[in-house]
Amino acid sequence: MIRRLVDTVTGSSAAAAGGPPVVGSRSARGLTLLSAFVVVAFAALVGGLVSSSSRLDSQSFPEASLALVTGRTMDVRIVVERLPRWERGLMQLLMDDRARELAQAIGWYEELAERVSDPSVELQLAVLEGEAGRLPRLREKLEGWEVRPEPYPAMAVAIASAYLGTADFPTEALGSLPADGHPWFGEQLALRLALRRGDTENATELLAARADRTRPLVARLRALAAIELGALGGGLAAVLIVLVRRRSLRLASAPLPPPWSGALGAEVLVRGAALQIGLLAVLYAVSQLADSEVLDALTWPWSNLFFLPMLLLARRRLVVPAGLRLRDALGLSLDPGVGGRLALTVLLLVGLGLAGDWVSGILAARAGRTSHWTEWFDEDLVWGGGGDAALAVVSAVIAAPFFEEIVFRGLLFATFRRRFGTLAAALASSAIFAVAHGYGVVGLFSVLWSGVLWAWAYERTRSLWPGMLAHALVNLLASLSLLLLLR
Repeated sequence: MIRRLVDTVTGSSAAAAGGPPVVGSRSARGLTLLSAFVVVAFAALVGGLVSSSSRLDSQSFPEASLALVTGRTMDVRIVVERLPRWERGLMQLLMDDRARELAQAIGWYEELAERVSDPSVELQLAVLEGEAGRLPRLREKLEGWEVRPEPYPAMAVAIASAYLGTADFPTEALGSLPADGHPWFGEQLALRLALRRGDTENATELLAARADRTRPLVARLRALAAIELGALGGGLAAVLIVLVRRRSLRLASAPLPPPWSGALGAEVLVRGAALQIGLLAVLYAVSQLADSEVLDALTWPWSNLFFLPMLLLARRRLVVPAGLRLRDALGLSLDPGVGGRLALTVLLLVGLGLAGDWVSGILAARAGRTSHWTEWFDEDLVWGGGGDAALAVVSAVIAAPFFEEIVFRGLLFATFRRRFGTLAAALASSAIFAVAHGYGVVGLFSVLWSGVLWAWAYERTRSLWPGMLAHALVNLLASLSLLLLLR
């Protein structure tokens, strides 16, 4: 069955879209079938583990991390509301509305509250529910708190005073409540208490202190918005230039469809993936004998190097027998004088990628779907030391784009091109690329869209450089967002 699946997906040399392959012989079919079995079994194992576990399992400090994500999101909205009207309108184009942000945060906190028993988490959730106006749910919750041990009765009085007006909790007693995880929660609770009492002086002081605390966010938020809007505008301009001037985007001479047969390409990909899984198995075995610090040193950020066996196998089995160098087979040797064309193509890809994310985000929000915060939260970027953060950026901006573009576009997309046209091959390879990231529906569509764009660029330019550089810039923007807004 596995052999039939491989043959069906990749096709034979007789069905090649670009003429007969130069390299097409296969060997050791049994080894390939064994490798395919290993890959399928590993995918089933990982899929089972993911479906049976919580996304919070990937986080070392879920309580602190979620408090930071939520509190800083609210801080950003506070900052935006203080901006000039025209600038506020531009910023809001890139943001969800407040009600949707609160609903999203409440869902995440409900998930966390089911997992951990922490008064501070429940207090933060109650503040969010009060801000969202979910008063019946809040009343029901507070009735249960009144019969629980401290600090729950005190928390119940504070929340009832702030949002229900049914009790009187002195502002100076807020310090007796559990640590709130992020300043926004305590500030908001104190502000609601002051407003309930009509204490405008205290409320004014709280708002002034909040303005001072969030002032550094203004410059950071403006910088990120300028980069994102500039990329969107530049991408639109690049699209118009390409359409109006009908400029060629050719940068190199990578052969597409490739000189190897689809069946041989599948063999190399399957064996390379099996080798990668084998390395992971060895790493796991080592981890059982080593402490966590040794395991961390072995697994991150060097995991991208696990692609090396597949690259070496592809060079030996696919590229060299065709009389090519690896850099020529992947279009990494650029034609002379194509620097401007390369920059235009990269700008086009980044702009279209961001536009796709923006549109998909709007559609997902209207459908009530959102990406889970753990999909984009990187603990090393946010909580790690300077060295850890730097290595995380290097991994995301250099290592991941280099290896992933070679494997998923240079090998996988190219192999699919032996059987299918550009669009079908781009969709098939990008679907595998998206699933491999393990995101939810919203994140999966975002990665799929990017993968299709980068595959299209490889086809049009005959070089992996545009996809690599666009991939690097997108990852850099994501890393900068975390560093500037959360760190």
